[in-house]
Amino acid sequence: MSRLIGFVLMILAIWTGLEIYNHGLAGAFGGVLGSAFEAPANRSTPDRAQDAFQRAYNTSEKRVDRALERDPD
Repeated sequence: MSRLIGFVLMILAIWTGLEIYNHGLAGAFGGVLGSAFEAPANRSTPDRAQDAFQRAYNTSEKRVDRALERDPD
């Protein structure tokens, strides 16, 4: 019986994780938590990852440019 309960809890945890991963915390479970959290932009995960990468890349480029401007050569 305990194995069955453990298996059900594991399935429940996986389902919860997938809901939050796919829809964000505000959109998971049909938006039940939507009033408690700000809704994320309606963008896909790869688009958000690309934006984060681009911001990090731009920050790095600015840091390199500043370092090269201060270079005594």
